[in-house]
Amino acid sequence: MWVVVSDPSDEVELMRLTRSGLRAPAPGDCEVVSAFRGRRPRLAALTGGRLVLVLQESTPGGEARLVSRGVSPDGGEWRAAARVTDRSLERLASCGRPLVTPRGTIVLPTLWSTDASESREVRCFLSEDGGASWFEGAALSDYRGAQPTAISMGRDRTVLALPTPGGLRTHTSTDELRTSHPAEELAAGTPRTPDAIVEGATGLAVVWVDANADTALAPPYVPSMRGALSTDAGASWLPARSLPLRPGCLPTLHSGLAHERGFAFLIEQQCGSSRDWTCVAWDPSTKSAARPSARPKGPSVNDSEALRLALLVLTTHTLERPRRSPRLFVEGYFMRSLVAAEVVLAEDNPTGLPWIHPGTGIQRAIDWADSLVVAQSWGGFWKLGYNAEWYADMAAAVGLFPALEAHVDTARAARYERAAARFLWGLERERMWLPNGAVGVGRNIVIDRRGGRNRPQREPYLVSTALAGVAVPAWLYRRTGKEEYRDRARAALDYTLSQISPDGFAEPVGKREGSLRIAAYVQEGWMAADAYLGDPQLRRRLRDALRPHVDWLLRLQKPDGTWEGEGTGGFSRTPAIVDFLIWYDQACQSRRDVQRAVARAGAVFADPDRWRDWGLYRVGEDHEVLRALAGRPLAALVAGRPVQ
Repeated sequence: MWVVVSDPSDEVELMRLTRSGLRAPAPGDCEVVSAFRGRRPRLAALTGGRLVLVLQESTPGGEARLVSRGVSPDGGEWRAAARVTDRSLERLASCGRPLVTPRGTIVLPTLWSTDASESREVRCFLSEDGGASWFEGAALSDYRGAQPTAISMGRDRTVLALPTPGGLRTHTSTDELRTSHPAEELAAGTPRTPDAIVEGATGLAVVWVDANADTALAPPYVPSMRGALSTDAGASWLPARSLPLRPGCLPTLHSGLAHERGFAFLIEQQCGSSRDWTCVAWDPSTKSAARPSARPKGPSVNDSEALRLALLVLTTHTLERPRRSPRLFVEGYFMRSLVAAEVVLAEDNPTGLPWIHPGTGIQRAIDWADSLVVAQSWGGFWKLGYNAEWYADMAAAVGLFPALEAHVDTARAARYERAAARFLWGLERERMWLPNGAVGVGRNIVIDRRGGRNRPQREPYLVSTALAGVAVPAWLYRRTGKEEYRDRARAALDYTLSQISPDGFAEPVGKREGSLRIAAYVQEGWMAADAYLGDPQLRRRLRDALRPHVDWLLRLQKPDGTWEGEGTGGFSRTPAIVDFLIWYDQACQSRRDVQRAVARAGAVFADPDRWRDWGLYRVGEDHEVLRALAGRPLAALVAGRPVQ
């Protein structure tokens, strides 16, 4: 597949798309074959593989002319320029893509300005000898739209697609647009003037790039390419799923060509002071791509390509944020998601990731973990970013240490171990280890006229018990082999399992917050116990103990694949349920109903058109939590296995 581009310095490059297939857009997909000078290049492929390139050139005397050049199938041999028209190019507004009809005629639609401020003129130029000579064909006056596109609809019908401010209209000709005559116009259901119109084997595609930043969304803005498909010359339209592009970049769609499975588009992405070109292969007629057979076994999620792209977008968005989250636990989950995402994405492309330099996400997490070690108080705790000392928040950040264990040297891992041990010592000093195995809530710092006062809250709390009482000691047991850590984790695990009820959890604090809101955190502790305690009998116990909990989760899943979650922001904590269900299906009991629930939830992650309704990139504290917690379950969906 061939594409051609030009830059502001009038350098024209003919490129070959080196990789086809539907996948995340990646740089380096286009191989430059030849380069020369000119403006506004347009490319068409003739029978036999030869190419015709139409562009504006300047003569040695400074005259601008519209010419065509024949190109050999390998892009290396160029024919002498043939002039398309003798008209002065002062009023030439734009040229469309040349169309090669079934009879071999080349049709070049052009748009010209007129004396009227809003009126334009459409003129079609035709060649019957492969671009060696040209003559003028149909014309349309008093036109008030953007550049038309010529499309072949069978041997005897040529359609001129006319994008106007009110949508897309089609002008049908039976003589390859040789003559001008009145024609019926058909309305098309497009939201605005498209950036590209391409005809292919599957029909007529209109595509536009959504590049306008929405202030309701958290920076960096995630642009997207959207489109619609018609198989009946514009009489009806099938909307296609949008394709997210690189966060934080300003995209411009330059050209489109028919692809063997759909269409391909060339997009320029301006990212700060840098600029790159991306060839995007896109099939607007299908909702999913086949799951590669080489992927690990697990709950079936059909849209593997879309899931990988969603993970790439979320990871890039996290890396390109203008500032860190001020809340400790949120930033901790962001960092853990970066580690999981880079590991999973690198499995598909170990030499490098699109948009991300290898190691960037893990290094960002290492730097933050190092700052966490330095910021720890003598008592073992951290500031949370607000006036409280909740131990669940601190333990969520400590969870980054085991996630990084395999990616750091022994000295750094030892510092992580000491920080985690000091945190547990701090809980002991604060008398937050309760006789029933639970961990208390923490301290609420009340600011009044007498200053700040710490009010200890030693009620049993499932979230702090699971994260600080199970996950942290279990990891320390695996590292040190000390039985005191194992016993602590087992006692806390027993407490969490004892609180399972048919409608969530029985614990009073947990009920006040909402069982579904805290479920994801508690489940994290169960998964950590399985991963770190090394007890061969534990999985059997977890399978039996967690069966009613899993049944409860499945009952509460909404038809759209999400969970509501009680209380303020409860919805933002529920994505991690997906990771837990994948783990339960693979580690405890394989169940078809669990696999179906995972597939329904995965469809939300995979569909960019549902992200807005879900609030994935929306501004707000709860939506920031949603993004932070969504990374690891999304990585689990891509990998087909649970992640820590």
